[in-house]
Amino acid sequence: MPVPPDRLWWGLTNPSALPHWMGILTSGSFVAGNCATIEHADEYSCVSRILECEPEKLLGTTCMFLDEPLSQVRIELTGDGDEPGCC
Repeated sequence: MPVPPDRLWWGLTNPSALPHWMGILTSGSFVAGNCATIEHADEYSCVSRILECEPEKLLGTTCMFLDEPLSQVRIELTGDGDEPGCC
């Protein structure tokens, strides 16, 4: 994504940014070892365990929806010279 890593990190982890694209953070925080619950729609939430969290660098989580098998997501942010950060 052609945005600086700090802006992308804000979009991935900031409770005020999440409702614009993912859902409402109803509990928890993005800290390694914590759990976070995001409500994507009425009565449809995802509980995630934060496996890895290095601000503006790395976010690794599990994702557990009631109607889906457990999955994992790992997002690594990198910068390339003068180019904005990408993932």
